[in-house]
Amino acid sequence: MRLLDKWVADLKGTLPDWLFIQIYQDFTLFQLFLAIIVFFVFLGLTYFLRRIIIRRLRVWARKSKTKVDDLLLEFIYDRLGTPFYTAIALFITMYLLHLPVGVEKTIKIIFIVVVVFYSARFAGHFIDIGLRSWIKGEDEEARARQALARTLSLIARLIVWALALILILDNLGFDVTGLIAGLGIGGLAIGLAVQSILQDIIASFSIQIDKPFVEGDFIEIDGKMGTVEHIGIKTTRIRSFYGEEISIPNKTIVDSFIHNYGRVKQRRVLMTFGVIYETALDKLEKIPQLVEEVVKQIPKANLDRVHFKQMGDFSLDYEVLITIDDPTYKYLMDVRQQFNLKLTKVFREEGIEFAYPTQVIYLNPVNMEQNTSQQNQAQA
Repeated sequence: MRLLDKWVADLKGTLPDWLFIQIYQDFTLFQLFLAIIVFFVFLGLTYFLRRIIIRRLRVWARKSKTKVDDLLLEFIYDRLGTPFYTAIALFITMYLLHLPVGVEKTIKIIFIVVVVFYSARFAGHFIDIGLRSWIKGEDEEARARQALARTLSLIARLIVWALALILILDNLGFDVTGLIAGLGIGGLAIGLAVQSILQDIIASFSIQIDKPFVEGDFIEIDGKMGTVEHIGIKTTRIRSFYGEEISIPNKTIVDSFIHNYGRVKQRRVLMTFGVIYETALDKLEKIPQLVEEVVKQIPKANLDRVHFKQMGDFSLDYEVLITIDDPTYKYLMDVRQQFNLKLTKVFREEGIEFAYPTQVIYLNPVNMEQNTSQQNQAQA
């Protein structure tokens, strides 16, 4: 017998008879009014607890050192919606009053579905909080963990909601044993059918755990260069120089050589130039000193070496190696530009000419005189 049924029976002799008219089986009009009153009382009480008590508890929880109470109260205050409080009020009403069997069964189903739904939401919320604390930071390791955290969050949520669906179906009276077995066999068949996709997913975990690059790095893979924008479950997307997005399967990335320019601490640039063969010897000897003075004028640039490398087909070739204390590609090109401009200016001041492809034909005057003499003798 429910808690309020005895009290309702005692009131039967003091209240008008029309209030106890049966409107459905043994359920009277008075019980209906009482159920409505109890429902709204407890619904209002739950909102009161949320607005007043939970709010004050949140203030107290912020002062504590542990984060578990903050997590729980934050979820209760921000994530529990009207369906949850309505289901709680209905369940309490059913517990206090004797309701028709069909109504009680419906309330139980609603209560189970709502509780499982919000339990799954709480599990997802807990996963997000845990992953946020794990990826906290601004260093390269934290950026690498962000991509892995998104993948783990997606997989964990899929598992949580799959379990929630099975629990709901089980409580609704469905036979989930066959469903679980079917999912196992179907999962195996699907796994064989989408083997290449699974390889990409496994490769995604390999990338995110080993961290050969992170989002924001400038990389080169199989001749394709660009900035990493997203590391997904199946593909990694990079943005090329020309602006188009390139999607590369993760399996291809794992099996390829990866050039990660984003982790360059210093850049080294090798440049060559040539001067004409007619350049005087004293100026050839002076060129390394001129190059050194030019490099000293460029910020963040250090000269490693400069050498007269070889005698080319049409030029005397020099080779220059410069170390740049700036990893960006833009500054690399800035250094190239400054070096070329300053060296051109210095060479013009020194009267040194850069070489360019030329051909020189030498005519032997002695041979020409012999040919003329032989022609004259033949005519005579």
